[in-house]
Amino acid sequence: MKKILLPLLMMVFVAFAANAQKPVTMISSPSNAQAKAVVDKAIVALQQAAYEGNYNFTVAGQDEKVRQTLKGQVKLWKEKFFISLAGTEMYYDGKTQWTYVKDLNEVSITEPTPMELAESSPLAMVKGYSKGHRVDFDETATDEKFYYVSVYPLNHGLDYFRVQLVISKKTYLVNRIKVSQRNGDRVTIALDALTPIAQPTVAMFTYSKEAHPKATVSDLR
Repeated sequence: MKKILLPLLMMVFVAFAANAQKPVTMISSPSNAQAKAVVDKAIVALQQAAYEGNYNFTVAGQDEKVRQTLKGQVKLWKEKFFISLAGTEMYYDGKTQWTYVKDLNEVSITEPTPMELAESSPLAMVKGYSKGHRVDFDETATDEKFYYVSVYPLNHGLDYFRVQLVISKKTYLVNRIKVSQRNGDRVTIALDALTPIAQPTVAMFTYSKEAHPKATVSDLR
């Protein structure tokens, strides 16, 4: 289950930060220009500072009955990220990626190519926004504090058919993300308010050998 949950989490979290220097552009996609502009602003907002926060990661069925809820932590700084969930920690400093699994007391080290990052999800969603999605407001949801934006893949062969983004009207930071999968599952990430990190350092996004001195290391670089 952990091997499934973390890539899903990567897909929806890091998508906004990992490639934000490239604006969201749609090619031959009938998107709502105003909704797309909101997503663009959300990407820019995450690039203006480093952020950290806690979140609840929930998996529910099509009937919305909760199957599992987990708590995690996220830190974002431009292309760098740290994500923890269910005893797994993932660090990326912009070049090297470390994935530590507590149950195995093992860390794997890679220097992923853009294609490899896309396969493990961090960049896949951003590339999808730019090439193969329709973006529109969710007309069924209204709120004075938040925008509700839905992103629909034009490729119906993908595992998901909608990603709903709940974005603050005041700060343009993402508050909640809901991925609707074709198998009926609904994956929701509900963030506590993201708070700026006053003095971010590369060390925050780098695995520490001192913290896990007995961990088995698999260096795949």
